[in-house]
Amino acid sequence: MLKSSVRGDLSRLFKQVIAKKCIISPNNNNNNNNNNNNTTNCGGFTYQPILDHHLSSSSSPSDSNTSSIINNNNNTTINNNTINNNNNSTILTNLLNPTIISKPIQIQSIPSINKKTLFIGDYQTPIALQLAKVFKMKPMDLAKELSEQVLLLDSSSSSLNNLQNNLKNNLQNNLQNNLQNNLQNEINLENNLGNSMIEKLEIVNQGQISIYLKENYVKNKLIEMFTIFDPKNINKPNLQNNNLQNNNLQNNVTNKNDNLGNNKKIKVIIDFSSPNMAKRMHVGHLRSTIIGECISRILENDPQQRFTVKRVNHVGDFGTPFGMLVAYLEIENISLENLFKNLTSTEQLEKIESIYKISKKRFDSDEHFKKLAQEKVILLQKGNDEKVLEIWKFLLKISREELNTIYEKLNISLEEMGESFYSEFIVKVIDELNEKKLLKESEGALCLFTNDNVTNNEVDNVTKSSDDNSDKVDNEKNVPLIVKKADGGYTYDTTDITCLWYRLNQLKGDWLIYVVDVGQSLHFKNIFKVAEITNWIQEMNKDIIWMNNNDYNNNTINKEENDNNINDNNKRRRIARIDHFRTRSGETIKLNDLLEEAVRRAYHIIKEKNEERCKENENIEKMTEEQLQHASKVIGYGAIKYADLKTNRSTNYIFSYDKMLDFKGNTAVYILYTYARICSIIDKSKFSNEELNNLQFEILNNLNLINSIKENESEWRLILKLIEYEDILNLVIDKLEPHHLCEYLFDLSNNFSAFFRDCKVNNLNDLNLMKSRLFICESVKRIMNHGLYLLGLQTLNRL
Repeated sequence: MLKSSVRGDLSRLFKQVIAKKCIISPNNNNNNNNNNNNTTNCGGFTYQPILDHHLSSSSSPSDSNTSSIINNNNNTTINNNTINNNNNSTILTNLLNPTIISKPIQIQSIPSINKKTLFIGDYQTPIALQLAKVFKMKPMDLAKELSEQVLLLDSSSSSLNNLQNNLKNNLQNNLQNNLQNNLQNEINLENNLGNSMIEKLEIVNQGQISIYLKENYVKNKLIEMFTIFDPKNINKPNLQNNNLQNNNLQNNVTNKNDNLGNNKKIKVIIDFSSPNMAKRMHVGHLRSTIIGECISRILENDPQQRFTVKRVNHVGDFGTPFGMLVAYLEIENISLENLFKNLTSTEQLEKIESIYKISKKRFDSDEHFKKLAQEKVILLQKGNDEKVLEIWKFLLKISREELNTIYEKLNISLEEMGESFYSEFIVKVIDELNEKKLLKESEGALCLFTNDNVTNNEVDNVTKSSDDNSDKVDNEKNVPLIVKKADGGYTYDTTDITCLWYRLNQLKGDWLIYVVDVGQSLHFKNIFKVAEITNWIQEMNKDIIWMNNNDYNNNTINKEENDNNINDNNKRRRIARIDHFRTRSGETIKLNDLLEEAVRRAYHIIKEKNEERCKENENIEKMTEEQLQHASKVIGYGAIKYADLKTNRSTNYIFSYDKMLDFKGNTAVYILYTYARICSIIDKSKFSNEELNNLQFEILNNLNLINSIKENESEWRLILKLIEYEDILNLVIDKLEPHHLCEYLFDLSNNFSAFFRDCKVNNLNDLNLMKSRLFICESVKRIMNHGLYLLGLQTLNRL
């Protein structure tokens, strides 16, 4: 388990220095005198001082570890020796707890090597510019002071050599074991920040602090990354049944009291995909399914191992559409056995969809049929009519066959807990809402208004249709939730409220994530409000915090919105629908057809590319038909996934097969090609697997076997990008935005291309240099493999 990222190490240094300045600064004495909880506020930055701080001068570091500050404006150089001779210089010692700062220190990493951006140093921070007014100092003066103190704190900490020794001893004893668990107590970067971390600091751009890292610190980080992100350490979902069946309303799932385990990890429940049963999945389900799977994988593989994840598929299997189908089959006296004879599962589902369209027209025009359909829904929801249940179970069965086919293609793992799952809890929840006097009657229906200021006139004039649950209400501020219809039936509102109750009170979820279309914002805003007004949240000392596009806190409930509009123009729409992505006949494109078309196109592109390369180079083997089929599926499915994930989840994007399957640019094909290229480089080294394992073992035990990586800019920047990986994972977890991981893998691919262009790897006269660069290649391969897995993409060793 990683204890700290690069940004974490740097941020901690700056936080401690700023905290010390707050403690001793004359500008903040008043704050200290009036603060009962021993915190200091400095211009919006709140600091909690360490429990025991002593201000004392530091001992002089050895000459071999001298670090320096360079001021570009006056060309003065300040090294650790001159700092230590300053009687006014003080540092924090005897740290009992790390200093806590409420706002993160902004630390920027070096851009990708292909981006023409002016950037000085390996990392930068604008903290001096941000706090200059707070401390009533010029940015340049504050930057200089902070830099001096950061170097002092860095050089006075424990030597980072302890980290290398711990790694070495652990690797020797536990090489064949799970390194992630065994190194958990060994790697403690919080106590090893010092001599090998910062080489120098430069003050640039009127107060920006540029940070240059020590080579040994970077090498140690590289070894740590290599160890932790071993493919053997990837956590994969362990579901007994990918799409759990719940055909029995009285006993949906064998373990109703599942509490997600008894450990102390944060219990996360992720609701995603959630298609309607008795219908084929269409392109509108794509984003929720792909984003939800990606977020699940990332939380399951959190570097800090903080989460236990439950993936939930809240399918629509309990509403009016089933009543329409059952009523139509009964009136027309249609036998299911004869109707579906000699049809495939897909053809059966298409037949059901055609019947649904006919029944929907009759439902809207024939009052007698409408009443019959509503009666059938009530019978289904009560679960006491054998004939209705038989038809319902059959419809769910053929629906699951297509769902599982698509989930298998996309490598999606889900546990089905649809609307019907919560049927036995509905009465209990309604009784609780009644006891708390939250329900109001309107024309025989029970309504729940989440707005406290609701008049009797508004209750009497509820215009929302209890059948279509379309949220079409004149006054959106007072949209009611229909908990029970006048005829005794239940709605989506009922099952969503009950579902929320179950996840909070039965599953004891700490963090609920709903990956839904932004068009459902109003509905879920009201649903989540119920948890507040019923005290389901407050009783558990939890809060509901809505997440905007670029703002995130550790929430109890997180509504993950995504625009489902893959449209044919560049206009961004707040309420996104799929209306712009249809067939020529006006039908919404089915998801399975979309996937198969991607595979078909990928097949022809890969085959053509392979034939071209074989003509150019006779030594290249022609791909077999089996290899082509496999590669086309990996590329086809991966291209669709990546095109979706690389886009901010709140932004529309243009769906284009040509762009998705391009070998150039930010595409899955380019990244997978880079991965395959790395595999080829390693294979061409002519080292056997055993020799490669021995090579890795040698380097992990001897840091000096890694070449001087600062000699070549491309090599140095590649490794800087590698050790940034954990920071990227933390960013994705903080914001729940997978596109940051896509950008990282694209940048890493570009950096590797530059490295391979500038640095020869194989057939070198210097064997040690060759081994060092092969180790770097293997490190890139490991990180790319891990990142691609989190995105849900398979890899290819040859492309």
